[in-house]
Amino acid sequence: MTIKGISINKQSNKQIKFKTNKYIKYKIFNIYIKTTLNNTFITLTDIKGQIKATCSGGKLGYKGSKRSTVYATENILLKILKTCLNSGVKKVQLFFNGIGKPKKMFIKLIRKNGIKIIALNDITPIPYNGCRLPKKRRV
Repeated sequence: MTIKGISINKQSNKQIKFKTNKYIKYKIFNIYIKTTLNNTFITLTDIKGQIKATCSGGKLGYKGSKRSTVYATENILLKILKTCLNSGVKKVQLFFNGIGKPKKMFIKLIRKNGIKIIALNDITPIPYNGCRLPKKRRV
């Protein structure tokens, strides 16, 4: 006899739970892409902000200036997308941080792999007045 996912064996009155699928409770996840001049960091989090997967150029084995190449950033994103697809993620919110690296490339790769993009956010900090400029040179 089964009642809402719980099966009850008639001989012994023990309750045996069904094996739940290993899908994620929320299908919407956040991808944080931080690009610097020397490296790219991509983090996959759930809605609550708990980190599920991270990747960077150094984790994939790139050394020195090779970490900052477009080829390395593609491979980093593809590795994160592979974990997304394996865990059943359907929709994603993108958060960009930093300079450089074309953002259109990230969007194309994500759409190509069959994941919908709900929101695009640029969270790069912008200084209002910034640091004090150096003294003008007198000639």
